[in-house]
Amino acid sequence: LQIWIIPDERDAEPNYQQINLDPRKDPNKWHLIAGPDANAPMHIRQNAEVKSAVLKNGHELTVDTVKKVNYVH
Repeated sequence: LQIWIIPDERDAEPNYQQINLDPRKDPNKWHLIAGPDANAPMHIRQNAEVKSAVLKNGHELTVDTVKKVNYVH
């Protein structure tokens, strides 16, 4: 998966990060892939989080929509 996110600062040095993540090993919960905080597996310069989940039959997850803009795909 390749994702391009516009940074929240101009003229920032571009970076490349790569992780190995398999949400199937721990299903039915959100797994943080990228975010602005230092505890995110991949750090991004933007007020955004990228998460992934694998759900087994009959399970569901809620999406926290505390941000001004939310996008679920």
